[in-house]
Amino acid sequence: MATAETEITDGSDRPTNGGRRRYVPRAEGRVVLIDATIELLRNNAFADVTTRKISEAADLNEFAIQRIFGSQLGLFAEVTRELSSRFAARFADLPLDEVQPAALFDPDLVLRTRLLAWLLGSGAEPEELRIDPALSLNQALFRRHWREGAVSEEMARIFTQLIIYLAEGYITFEPTHDSQPDDIQRLAQLVEKFRDALPQFEAELGWTQDDASIAVEAKPS
Repeated sequence: MATAETEITDGSDRPTNGGRRRYVPRAEGRVVLIDATIELLRNNAFADVTTRKISEAADLNEFAIQRIFGSQLGLFAEVTRELSSRFAARFADLPLDEVQPAALFDPDLVLRTRLLAWLLGSGAEPEELRIDPALSLNQALFRRHWREGAVSEEMARIFTQLIIYLAEGYITFEPTHDSQPDDIQRLAQLVEKFRDALPQFEAELGWTQDDASIAVEAKPS
């Protein structure tokens, strides 16, 4: 069984580096392959990013992809998780009004979302593409909506899901619509107004969960 210390070669059919094969630790090979794949996906049609092109860009054997990720799909799934993690790390600490709409144009979020859509459209099982919530922007935004507004955990969770669905839909389908230049800014303003009204909506819907709520003051209008 391979371990974190297992080494992989960069070629099984031909020697490199002056007759010697290059060896890299498994953990390093994982990083190199993910980085090479991201770069290729940014500059090529997804269908054209093959395991051969990835291995050549990473200067590793194609077999390394199978050993580390199980398959090309496994590698692509890890790429979506890495992009999510990078995006969340950059935006998690920004004020909420700065996250939107700038986040919609973040290259990592755009690539991650469109790659997910392509993989699902190509027949990938959704379960294979799930990410650890702790590594996603969903969790970062959820905690902040919960902390910054006088709403229950459930309302914060549902509102966060709504924002993520809207963002993913916009990123995926906006190129197919006739959007106006100021649409994004107005959408962001509408979302902010909606967020500020969450305590009222929650009371009207009867979702308030006193036992699960955090006692915080509502955001000043």
